[in-house]
Amino acid sequence: MASSPKSPSSPKGSRSPKVGKLIDTIRNSPALIRRHMNRDRDKNTSSDDIPVFYAQYLGREEVSTLRFRHCNDVVDHLIGTAKADGAKKLRKSTIYVRKLNLDIQTVHPKETIQVSLHNIAYCAADMKHPKVFTFIAKENDQHGQLLCYAFLCNKQEKARAITLCLSKAFEAAFLEWQRNKHRKMKLHKAEVDETRVNHQVTAANNNSIPTQDDSKIGIASDEQVLQSDDESDVFSPEEEATMHREFTRRESTMRRPSLLPLGNILEELENDESVALLVGGETTPNHGDERDLVL
Repeated sequence: MASSPKSPSSPKGSRSPKVGKLIDTIRNSPALIRRHMNRDRDKNTSSDDIPVFYAQYLGREEVSTLRFRHCNDVVDHLIGTAKADGAKKLRKSTIYVRKLNLDIQTVHPKETIQVSLHNIAYCAADMKHPKVFTFIAKENDQHGQLLCYAFLCNKQEKARAITLCLSKAFEAAFLEWQRNKHRKMKLHKAEVDETRVNHQVTAANNNSIPTQDDSKIGIASDEQVLQSDDESDVFSPEEEATMHREFTRRESTMRRPSLLPLGNILEELENDESVALLVGGETTPNHGDERDLVL
């Protein structure tokens, strides 16, 4: 009797052990995503631990709110403009997903764009244009305007992989900030307790009652404590304080603050074998071309 075909809804039955292990690692440990990079990466890209992706930069436009439909409208407009201009506005870009930043380098004209992960509010592989990776971020200026960025990839799987990679990098950055904050607060509390005990011992020895102001016994603000973090050589004190404010706001207002809002279902991205193979970055540049506008 012929065996019944496998259900298409159960891809795990045909998943290789190697890919299955990679998917489980990506799902369970966002910080380990960088360790699945190919160690023979071209030296001209960057550090082995930094996922690198290649795409065509469509541009960016200001949005008034974080409503995701506004991001969809921007993508529609940028795709329409690129088609109308005969792909003249397409610019080759290299996207580096770093520990605290998203670094983007474009050519013709040459431009370097750096976006702090804590300023990113949303990302997605666009539903209508599945080859487009897009995200919304707040500008690092006094106005804090919201900008929607869009990139055209040569295949849908890459747009989804960049989305997952950025999501995991954001999660890892938030969890690291949270661990550092708790660790430094505990160390600071221990220092304050030790100082108070020393005051009491000194007072007892002098048989007198000290007058002290607890606010002056080495107590620093959250921002001051966090500015001594290992990443202080990456961020300026102002940006360090901004990260602290943004993550603190998320921690106090969101049920799952470490998760970046996505325009895709996270579990589907994590379980997609083709995405798992790309999420660590690319070893060979493939920016795609104007033919990818036929979405």
